[in-house]
Amino acid sequence: LDLVTIGGLTLPLRQMAAGLLTSLDFASETHQNRCALAPLLVFALDHSSGLRNVNFINNDFGAENEHLVDSVLRLAQRGLEVYNDLPLHGATEGFDVQFRPVMPHGLCVFASTFLPRQRHLKHLNLQNCGLDARSLGAILLAVLQIQTVMTLDISSQPLK
Repeated sequence: LDLVTIGGLTLPLRQMAAGLLTSLDFASETHQNRCALAPLLVFALDHSSGLRNVNFINNDFGAENEHLVDSVLRLAQRGLEVYNDLPLHGATEGFDVQFRPVMPHGLCVFASTFLPRQRHLKHLNLQNCGLDARSLGAILLAVLQIQTVMTLDISSQPLK
């Protein structure tokens, strides 16, 4: 199977599996409900190699977030470097994600990959970036574990 096209998205499955694709960008300018596509995306990510950058900004996977996050975390173990424009590695004293719709799945991946590696992070601005209650829990857990963050801005969120 070379390509799967659904909902305006095309997945080059053969290229992804062969490691010929380093970037997968399904970012959207507007909020998109992609719950029904999540199982296909999880399959594609789980059967890919070589991806370094995946972008699902503004894509809402609803109840399927957890499955997508697990798949992205497995991909991170195989070399993924950036997810939803957020680095999975690196070090910094401040990080600003303000007004970027990285979505709950992006924040959960960020909390599991980037944040635990921080030893000098003091300021984290997550204002209006798509945080929900579950991703807030992941962020708070990571921030409390590294014990260096002095300010955390989580204002203007659709917490539910």
